Amino acid sequence: IPPTQSFLARIDTLKSHHGFLCDCVRCCIEKQNQELVPKTPVTDDFEKVKSFIYRLEDEVFSKSNCVNTQQMSNESKRYCRIGYLNFYMDYLNKSLENLQQQEVINGPTNSDATREELLKLGMQLHFAFCSCHSASTAHLSILHMCYELASILHSRSLNKNKTIIQVRYWTEQLKNTHMIRYGALGNDLSQVRNIMKHTQNVLRNRNSLETA
Repeated sequence: IPPTQSFLARIDTLKSHHGFLCDCVRCCIEKQNQELVPKTPVTDDFEKVKSFIYRLEDEVFSKSNCVNTQQMSNESKRYCRIGYLNFYMDYLNKSLENLQQQEVINGPTNSDATREELLKLGMQLHFAFCSCHSASTAHLSILHMCYELASILHSRSLNKNKTIIQVRYWTEQLKNTHMIRYGALGNDLSQVRNIMKHTQNVLRNRNSLETA
């Protein structure tokens, strides 16, 4: 069963094809929070999806959750994030769109706090992808986003010796993950650019995760 499938899709497959229901820590946590999952598309109710993501990060994943006397490990949290991937991608897409609109109204520097928040969330998703579904198109797109956010923050930073470390980190993650996905790209710069344009667009177009 693909780990990126939703909780309901996974339990339906397990019950109909394998005759049992899973009670692992990940499934128990997702079952606990099933009533919080937004039922409407993000474009119709962004605030509900935003609230759901904040609830996951601030309450579910940041605390020690005990289910069936088991503590939720970092690995379980990462698998849970992958299970909610569509909501994370919708949230990030809309947040990036809102960020551009805010800068038109308020100026660029007022948006830096939002960029730092999205970068932290991108880091957690990167770790999640490294545990599960590494080098997927969605993973590469998250890395593009993190690199761009880090680069913008670096360009405005008063402490460039600190922020350049982040830029170099995300540059290396992008390079290594593309190598995992596509192999040795060699010196064909045209091919490299075409591949990176494709993976970058997942966080730029509506419904692009489904069509990537």
